[in-house]
Amino acid sequence: MHVANNIYVKKPGTGKATAQNTQTTQPVQTNAANNKKVKDKKSSLLNIIIIVLTVILFFLLVAFIVQTSPRTNTFYTESSAEDLIRRMNYSGYQRLLESVYENRTLGVTEAEKPELTVPYAIADYYEAAFLYKGYLKADNPGAEAYLQTMNEAKSKMGEYAYIADDIDEELGLD
Repeated sequence: MHVANNIYVKKPGTGKATAQNTQTTQPVQTNAANNKKVKDKKSSLLNIIIIVLTVILFFLLVAFIVQTSPRTNTFYTESSAEDLIRRMNYSGYQRLLESVYENRTLGVTEAEKPELTVPYAIADYYEAAFLYKGYLKADNPGAEAYLQTMNEAKSKMGEYAYIADDIDEELGLD
């Protein structure tokens, strides 16, 4: 498409302008071609942004599912009698009690594994003695129930009953 330009020239002294038709042809650039190039650039940029956001959303979704999914027996492992005694010797009675709770959470009972009777009894004694001391300080009549639990646990300790005396001394129950 070509456009002819009309040039208006004022003649000197007459004060009138006359039109002179000059047939200069200039190619007219259509906006359609420019718009298409711009749209292609915008389209490819938007596609890249959408892909990047989709990948980010995917990883966030996976992280959310991993965090909120129920975990069964993931962090607990069954402890043997030797492991429980070792934990008691190196980390104290509180760590033994935690390990016994972990075992019980996993369903490991004294009936299934009789070798766990003594470590379980020591942990039960420690827990009952700790609660007994708290109930005594509060003058709560429920202290007697914990004293009975302490006596039952001590009877299960057998030759390790001396540990009950250590626990009493540690907790100040002399």
